Amino acid sequence: MVVSIDFYKIFVHKQNVKQDKFLSRLFGIFSEEIVRKWASKNTQAPYEDLGRPTLKKNGKKLCTLDFAFKDKHTGKVYVAEQKCWLEYENYKHLSLDSYEKLDYHLTDPSFCRFLDLGKTPEKYDIFVGGKQIEASGIILVWGKVTDEGRTSVKSKHKIHDVLSLENIIENLVNWKNPEYYKLLREKQEWCNQLYHELCPTKSF
Repeated sequence: MVVSIDFYKIFVHKQNVKQDKFLSRLFGIFSEEIVRKWASKNTQAPYEDLGRPTLKKNGKKLCTLDFAFKDKHTGKVYVAEQKCWLEYENYKHLSLDSYEKLDYHLTDPSFCRFLDLGKTPEKYDIFVGGKQIEASGIILVWGKVTDEGRTSVKSKHKIHDVLSLENIIENLVNWKNPEYYKLLREKQEWCNQLYHELCPTKSF
């Protein structure tokens, strides 16, 4: 059976916004770890995560972004940034359905440099783990992505690829990825331990 993931079903319960706020914040704490499990050398994903890339200019550090993805087929490397805002501003940013959704993030200097890197990569020196790399473009990771949103964002901002966390999680579940299961068990055990310590007389 092929499993489908729907972020609206998971994170949108407008009758209980407090629940949505809590779940969104909790998920945000470890959502990048999910992407790293997906972009592992030993998975079926098209990319391998090399680590966090740091952008420099004239020897000066500008910012550190989320991922450096190596295409497993071509060997090309792409700098990637993740945005996954689920409940924030009445779920406005949950789904990427047009390039205008990126406008909110244009006040963030690091995100602006990320977009600029896709258009003028020659302006930046990029390092991962202290080693300089050459980037062939940029990749955006978002929570939920429509086909229209992916097409418009790629065209407007010259982004090589737009990935959705929905699809990434679907992949990991359908691959029965043991490292993904291990990650979720770990987070569940930590939460259970916290609940128990907050109320040791109650079994959760």
